[in-house]
Amino acid sequence: MRKPRYSIISLGCKVNQVDSREIASLLEAMGFQRSGDMKNPTVDEQPDLVIVNSCTVTARADTKSLKAVRSSRTSWPGAFLVLTGCLAANPGFEPAVEPGVETGSVGTESQGWDLILQPGCNMLLQLEEALKNRFFQPMGDELLSAGPGSCFASASGPDTVSDSVIDAETSSDTRTRGFVVVQKGCQCFCTYCIVPYVRGPVSSRSEQVILKEIASMCRRGVREIVLTGINIGRYGEDEDESSVYFRTGLQGLVSKILQSFPEISRLRVSSLEPMDLKDEFLEIMASDPRFCPHLHLPFQSGSDRILKKMGRPYTRGDLERVLDNAFQRFPHLNITCDMIAGFPGETEEDFNLSVELVEKCGITKVHAFPFSPRPGTPAHDLSPRVPNHVSKQRVRLLEAAGRRNFIARAGGFMGCQLEVLVEGSGKDGLWRGLAPDYMRVAFSVVPGNSLPLTNRLVQVTIDGTGESEMHGVLSSGQRGSLNG
Repeated sequence: MRKPRYSIISLGCKVNQVDSREIASLLEAMGFQRSGDMKNPTVDEQPDLVIVNSCTVTARADTKSLKAVRSSRTSWPGAFLVLTGCLAANPGFEPAVEPGVETGSVGTESQGWDLILQPGCNMLLQLEEALKNRFFQPMGDELLSAGPGSCFASASGPDTVSDSVIDAETSSDTRTRGFVVVQKGCQCFCTYCIVPYVRGPVSSRSEQVILKEIASMCRRGVREIVLTGINIGRYGEDEDESSVYFRTGLQGLVSKILQSFPEISRLRVSSLEPMDLKDEFLEIMASDPRFCPHLHLPFQSGSDRILKKMGRPYTRGDLERVLDNAFQRFPHLNITCDMIAGFPGETEEDFNLSVELVEKCGITKVHAFPFSPRPGTPAHDLSPRVPNHVSKQRVRLLEAAGRRNFIARAGGFMGCQLEVLVEGSGKDGLWRGLAPDYMRVAFSVVPGNSLPLTNRLVQVTIDGTGESEMHGVLSSGQRGSLNG
C-alpha cells in the first residue's frame, strides 16, 4: 500500500525550521513519507499533504507566505493544504478577507487552504487528529478517498515549546549543523515587533529534553550544535525562582551541554540580545575552545533617538561598552547583526550613526530590513514615514558596509589555515562550509581527491576572498585525517 506523501514549506527564522522538523517527525511517525523532487516529481512522488509554515515578521513575509499557499494549491490541487506558523497567529490576519485567497475552497482554480492551525501548545495534537481523520482508516494503513474539508483550529494557550524529543536519527533532516530550540516567546514588546503577539510569553524547554535531543543528533554524527529560540537570553526566566534554570539561565545550559557532550566539535548560539551578553556568559565562552567565536546581535539602530522610539532597552553607548568587553576577552570575535532601516522619523543623521556603528564594530554581515509597519504594534501609526525608496537604499548601504568589513577581516586570514565544517559542494565544483567564526569559505580540492567531504572538519588554506565568502584550497596531507 502506497504511503501518503508530504511536503513542508518553511519560511522565516530558525525556530520555524525546527518547528517544521518537529512536524516532519510527527508525520513520519504517523506513516507519511516525504515527497521527492518537488520541481519535477513523478506521479507517485506528488504530495498528498502540503504544510506551509508561515512567517509574519514583515509585510513581505506575509506576501511570501500567502504566495506559497497559492502556488501549492495551483501545483497540487488535490493535496490537503495546511497553513500554520506565525501568520496564522497574527491577530491582524483575517483569512476570510485576504485578497485572492478563499478559505476552504478546493479545486484547480482554488488558492485556499483546507486547515489553518495557529501555533500553540496543542498544535501538533490538533494536526495529528486532523490528519488521522483525513488520511487513515481506524486501522491506520488505508488512504481515505474523501475530498479535503475546510476548518480553522486555534491552539489554546501560549506558544509553549514541545517537550517531545525530535529523533534526529529517523528524521529526514540531513543538516550538518543541528538546530535545537531552547525556548520560545518574548516579552520585550519593542514598538515595531509583532513577535510577542504571535509567539506569546517566554516558555523554556527543560534541560533534560534539550540534552536528549542533542544526544540524538550526536549519534547521527552532527558536528555543530546551534542553540536557537525567539529570545534565548531569557532562557529559564519563566521558571520558579527556586528552579536551577531560573538561577543559571542560558549560561548554565551552555555549560551543561559542553560538559555532557565531549564529542561535540562546535557549539554556537543564534541571535542574542546585546544586553544579555553578560560576563558570566562570556566566561563560559572563553572556557571551552569548542564554543564558536561568533555572535549575532540585533542592534536595530545606532541612533539613541531611534533606539528609544523602538523601545530598545539600551543606548548606543551601552552597545559599545558591551562589545568592548567582548572584544577584550575575544580579540578575534566575529559579530554579525540585524538593523532596521527607515524607522519612522529616521533622519539621514540617524541613519549615518547606524552605518558608523557597523563600521566601528567591524560587523561582517548586516541583516538589514526596511521598516515594515505591523498592524497592532505601537510603531504602526508612527510618523513621519520614510519613503520606501529611501529605506531600500539605506538597506543597501548597510549591507555594503558589512561586505567591506567582511573583506577587511578576510584579508587577515590570507595564507592561514582555517578549520571548515563542510556543508556540501556546488555546481561550480567548489566545496563550501563555515569557519568557527561564521565566515563562509569556498574551496577546491586537488585533482583526484574524491573523498566525501560533507559534514567533515577540514583544514583549508585561504588564498583569496569575495564580498561574502573566502576562497581557499584544501590543505595537503588530509587524506588520512578526514575521519575525525
